[in-house]
Amino acid sequence: MTLGDSRVGIDINPSGSKTIAEIKRRAADLMGAVDAIDLPGEAPGEIARLKALAMTEIESAVMWAVMAAARSEAASRLPGVAAADCDHAPVILRGGGLATSAALVGRDRARP
Repeated sequence: MTLGDSRVGIDINPSGSKTIAEIKRRAADLMGAVDAIDLPGEAPGEIARLKALAMTEIESAVMWAVMAAARSEAASRLPGVAAADCDHAPVILRGGGLATSAALVGRDRARP
């Protein structure tokens, strides 16, 4: 498993979504390209800092893109329900955990 695979949680996709898998694969590949940037003798600390910032931003982008894809797919399975109303869309937590958006805001309840 590459660093990018690990950082994006490439193996975490409970719904088996092809869209989510593609988002994570592309992000992991981009992280691999960032990780491959050399740290020359001149200003290695600054380059390392820039690489770390890039990795963090990629991780954030993956989180938001996965949430958008999960909510979109959930809404498409629930006719008449807006994506924003999908209380049980999966949310990947920092550290690789998984929860639902409803559980995070204390609204984990069954729909009538």
